[in-house]
Amino acid sequence: MNVDPKTTIAGVPILRVRDALRRLGPGRYMTDRAEFLAHRLKVPREQAEQVGEALALQGLIERHERHDDWWRLTPGGGRLCNATGLRRIPRAKAEVLVAALLDRAGEVNRAPRFLVAVRRIRVFGSYTTGAPDLADIDLVVELERKEPDQQRFEALRNERARADGRVFRDFLDELGWPEEDVKKFLRNRSPYLSLHGAHDKVADAAAKTVIFDSTTRSPSRKARATAPRPGATSTGGARRQR
Repeated sequence: MNVDPKTTIAGVPILRVRDALRRLGPGRYMTDRAEFLAHRLKVPREQAEQVGEALALQGLIERHERHDDWWRLTPGGGRLCNATGLRRIPRAKAEVLVAALLDRAGEVNRAPRFLVAVRRIRVFGSYTTGAPDLADIDLVVELERKEPDQQRFEALRNERARADGRVFRDFLDELGWPEEDVKKFLRNRSPYLSLHGAHDKVADAAAKTVIFDSTTRSPSRKARATAPRPGATSTGGARRQR
């Protein structure tokens, strides 16, 4: 999802609102909507109330089923959290980015330095519509451990971390570094590749097309990922450009 950085919500730049909502995150609630927004946006409470009302009217937040004062993100609010203010890119460039991503996915699965593999990649959003230009490329990336045995995987993870001299911020960072390494490698610092987890609520609500599936066959390294027809599903990797 892409937004115009010049857009405002109740006088607050939309990217500032996006950043505030990112601090809320999925599964969490604003128990005092105005206080939360006033604190995160650094605006007076009265203006924060206006922002909250606008977010509710636009379907970006919704009330808790049993607590009228509690508010949470809707799927639309989740999409706003993932939005960028980047310049749109032509489809040809998007196809090059996706083709390179698929090449990197194959490399992840072949290279022993990665402890997890890419099982499946699905694309959704504007890339599947045939639009001539895109704001970003939304992808659901499913990962799996190369070593299925839990104890052996943990031993490999700890051994590799020591050998690499890794320093972790916290316990969760220590547990998740193999997956994060793969995601960073796949993204390759591209701001246009938006990677979502297999259980991402935003992605769950969208129709998706498989463009990489390691359980069938990996896409050719020379394949270019062209836009799939809306509603079409590919289980054999990238479509070849004609």
